[in-house]
This record gives sequence, structure tokens and C-alpha cells, in this order.
Amino acid sequence: MEKTQNVYTVSQVNSYIKGKFACDALLNNICVKGEVISCKYHNSGHIYFTIQDTVSQLSVVMFKGNTFRGLKFKLENGQQVVVNGKVNIYEKDGKLQLYAVEIKKFGNGDLYEKYLALKEGLEKEGLFSQAHKKNIPLYPKKIGIVTAKDGAAIEDIINIATRRNPYIQLYLRPVQVQGNGAEKSIVQGLRYLDDKGMDVIIVGRGGGAQEDLWCFNDETLARTVYAMKTPVISAVGHEVDFTIIDFVADLRAPTPSAAAELACPEISKIDEDLFRYGDILRKLMNEEIKRCQERIEGYALQLNYLSPKAKIAMKKGILAEKLQRLKNAAALDSRIKTMRAALETKETVLRNGMKSALDSSREKVRAYAVKMTYLGPRSKIDMLKKTLAEKEQRLKHAASMGARINGVRSALTSKEAALKNVMDKKLSDRINTLKLLAAGLDSKSPAKRIMAGYAYVDKSDGEGISSVDEISKGDNIGITIKDGTISAVVIDKKKKKIQ
Repeated sequence: MEKTQNVYTVSQVNSYIKGKFACDALLNNICVKGEVISCKYHNSGHIYFTIQDTVSQLSVVMFKGNTFRGLKFKLENGQQVVVNGKVNIYEKDGKLQLYAVEIKKFGNGDLYEKYLALKEGLEKEGLFSQAHKKNIPLYPKKIGIVTAKDGAAIEDIINIATRRNPYIQLYLRPVQVQGNGAEKSIVQGLRYLDDKGMDVIIVGRGGGAQEDLWCFNDETLARTVYAMKTPVISAVGHEVDFTIIDFVADLRAPTPSAAAELACPEISKIDEDLFRYGDILRKLMNEEIKRCQERIEGYALQLNYLSPKAKIAMKKGILAEKLQRLKNAAALDSRIKTMRAALETKETVLRNGMKSALDSSREKVRAYAVKMTYLGPRSKIDMLKKTLAEKEQRLKHAASMGARINGVRSALTSKEAALKNVMDKKLSDRINTLKLLAAGLDSKSPAKRIMAGYAYVDKSDGEGISSVDEISKGDNIGITIKDGTISAVVIDKKKKKIQ
């Protein structure tokens, strides 16, 4: 290196390159077409993704402020888009990026079209059917793992599985999880573990670009998972990543770590369940023992009841009860005889009393017959006829009074109509007189005369002038005409008699 040659820092070089890009008119407003891969919506609202064609790739970022105006759809992997923006480098790491201002759909990518076609076909065949999916065992002893031996996925699975339950045996079948031949490697790994008596198998890998995960969209792999005897948990990429085997597997986990949690029950939870089940079992056993004791006591009572000794005692009790009833019946018969004699005595007394009462009633009936002769119906009818005649006379008198009232009412109505006519005529005459007076007053109105062409003259203090004697030379006067006021000064005055 020559001593005279300049030496620059990395920051200076990146800043210089950025300035060169900024001066390029084409790169500051360029449209680039490509297929979307590795699309990620950041929590900040920015969108990071890559567009590619058959040869190259270009990183793209669209900031939150541009998404509201420049993006009218949800950006997803596999879409063909046209991105408008400017190309520059990110100074911090020197990475070339396209800063998007507007993104429009151009069509679906080839990979995405293949993905959709395969997904639709397998779904129609029933490979995604819930009815076919196997249950994941609650307490597995052996878990098979199909993934790369040196990836982050296997480390996460081992760490979580051993922490949750160190007694579960883990069997790793290392496979290739991206690139050419990955599909075949995964299929062989699944078939191998399926024949080894695993309780459940986890298949997957960590996150990556869409093309890195594409081997999990293979049709042969999907059919292999469908045909497995062992339940399969898929754990491919991150939560937003979906591959074909996610739909075919018996259970889909969003990440390899989540798959380990789903497959491995916590040993502490198992211990808690065992203690809880033990308490429940002891409670059920105590309840069953109590029920058995109650049944034994019931059988003992039945045995005592059905024994010959118990039957003899019971019959003795019944016999004693019947004897007592007979004794009570004899005593009752004696009481009945005594009561019958008392009743006969009372019957004699009652007959005598009734005869006496009957004689008294007959005397009363005779007395009532005499009264009825005086107060009978004929006498009452005569009195009612007399009362009716008096009321008819009163009604005739009331009818004559009603006729007189109607005559007075008719006379009042006629007088009221005549009075109204007189009042209406006088009111009309007064209105006509008032109109004539108003017309005369209006003809003498000063304003009316001014509008007819006359003028009104007053002094500066507003006092009207009716004679030349009221003003002098040099006085200021005002002359009011129909459309305004004229201010004037008296130059001369002459007295003249108006005929």
C-alpha cells in the first residue's frame, strides 16, 4: 500500500455509497417486480420481506408511515408484487435494501400456486380430516424426534422435555431439513421411528425463509405422515409459518419448543394428579365401606324380623292386642245400653216440648190471619192506585211547565240573533268612519307632502321654520326632501305673502 493512498473507515465508505445512490435518479424512484418471501410484520408496524426472481433476491422494508397509503392488502409469502420506492444501503450494516413507498399485487408466485394446488388436492382426498387424526397420549414414555441434529430445534426440545419430565426417553433421528433431498431424508426418518414403537413423534425445524421450509410441503412427506401408526406433532418454523404437514399431522405446534410442551406432561403436575387421585380413591373407598356397613346392618334387621322367635313374639303381640280390643268392646256395649236409656228419656221430653210449641204456633197463625184481613193484598192495591193517580197528576203539570220553558228558550234565541245583527251593523259603520278619518289624516301627513315634492325647513337645533322672521342672514338651516336632507346657509330673505 502506497503511503500517499488515503485510508477510509467503514462508516465513511458506506456513507459515500449511500450518497451515490441518493444522487441516482433511477434508483430514487424505481419499480421492481418479484415474488414475496420471508415476509414479517414487526411490532413497530414496519414490514420486512424479500422479493426474488429465478436468479436474485432483494431485501425490502416498508415503514409504518407508508403502509397506510401505499399498501391496500395483506402482504403474504408467495405473492407476486410490484414494489415502488428507492434503492439504498443501510449504513449500519452496509446492506442493500429497497425502501418501499407503494406495493401493488402483480399475481401469485409459482411456489405459492403449487402450495395452494397441493393443499386443495390433499384436502379433497381427506388427508386433513379430523376424523382420521390420532389422539396424543397423555403420559408418553418414548418420544421420537425427526429434525437436524445440530439445529436450535433439537436443543429447545431436549431442554424443555428434560425440564418438564426427565423420565421420558427421547429418540433423535437426524435428518436434512432444507435443500435438495430434504424431503426424502425426513420421510425415511419418520418411517424409521414409526417402526420403533414410539408413543409420539415430533417432526420439524426452526424458523427460516419460505424456500428453507419448502421441503415440508412435499406430497410424499404429507402422505407418509397420514399413513403413520404413531401420532405425529408437526413443529415447523414459527407460529406464522404453515406447511402442508401442519394440516396432515395429528397436532400442529407453532414452534419446536411448543411441541415439546404439548408432548411432555410436567412431572410435578403428574405428582399432583396422583395425590389428588389418591385422595379421591380413599374418599370413594370410605364411602363404599360405609355403604357396605349399612347394607350389613339392614340384612341383620331383616334376619331378626324373619326369624321364628321374632315371628312368635310378633304373633303374641297381635293376640294381646286383639284381647284388649275385645275387653274394650264389652265395656263399650255397657256404655251403649246406658246411653240408649238416656236417649229414650230425652226423646219423651222432646216430644212433649214439641207438642206444646205446636199448639202455641197454631194460636199465632190464627192471630196473623185476622191481621192479614186488614193488611191483605186488596187493601195494599187500593193504596197503590191512589198513589199512582197523584203521581200522574204531577207528571201532567211538569209537561205543561216544559212547554212554557221551550217557548221562552225560542224567544231568547230570536232576540239573540236580532241583537247580533244590530251589533254587526254598528261595528261595520264604525270601521267605515275610522277608515275615512285615517284617509284624511294621511292626506295631511308632513311625510306624505314631502313625498309629493314639498320640503321641510328647520333650524340647526331641529326647530321647524314657519316664517322668514324666525331666521336671520348667516343662519344654518336644514332642508328635508323626499330622498334626503340639504344643509344650507341663509344669504338673504324676503317676505312674501302666499295667496
